Amino acid sequence: MDGRQEGFVIHPDHMGYKILNPDKLRGSYGKLEPTLTKPLGPNPSPMSVSLQVSLLSGRTICLDAELGESLQSLSERAQVALASRRGSFLNAEGKLLHGASTVEDCSLKDGDVLTFHIGQIEVFMSRGLPAAASILSDGSVLAWGEADSGGDCSFLTDQLKNVRKIQGSHSAFAALLADSSVVTWGDKRCGGDSSAVQHKLQKVEHIQASNASFAALLSDGSVVTWGDATGGGDSSSVHDQLKNLSCSAG
Repeated sequence: MDGRQEGFVIHPDHMGYKILNPDKLRGSYGKLEPTLTKPLGPNPSPMSVSLQVSLLSGRTICLDAELGESLQSLSERAQVALASRRGSFLNAEGKLLHGASTVEDCSLKDGDVLTFHIGQIEVFMSRGLPAAASILSDGSVLAWGEADSGGDCSFLTDQLKNVRKIQGSHSAFAALLADSSVVTWGDKRCGGDSSAVQHKLQKVEHIQASNASFAALLSDGSVVTWGDATGGGDSSSVHDQLKNLSCSAG
């Protein structure tokens, strides 16, 4: 073997480097000289990424982050750069990113967009834990996890405004709005569809979830239920008894 292959130079100091134009590499002795261009094989993984960080107002900054940097550290840098109060990161799917996780743990890539939510975020989990939802500071809702189990509420963006409270069944959510109405989403079998009783869900003061159903206490002391009939979703047999009820504190 004479150390040459078509388009390549086998050289002990530069093994595996590709030569883009061998004709231009001949030295004074008519031999191919090992000029370096680009290594063969996949490029090495980047050790840092550039992330776009946006406030709900739309203001956006760019932050470079090492793969091993914690989200807590990145959050502190974002807070300084945005001259804002303490906040938390949400990814493009609306999932809350845990501060102890690293950039690499969260599978963040170059160019990814994060929302920096100022203030605390209360996370509501479905009882089966396949999905979660949060009420943001502007009263809107973000949900993530299994879409059919309550992890997607994007189709309800226009309705989920001024949300006061969220309750989760096994795989569905119900949100109580400031106007005392209720919006639901998720698995129909677990109360994700309240259309059959929607006309009754007015002047709601409190909502409560069980594993597969929901109950709403109205201002007149009556109760409306929906969801799995065998799991508490059908209260028709005791409707006349569900009167003049109140909700105790806590």
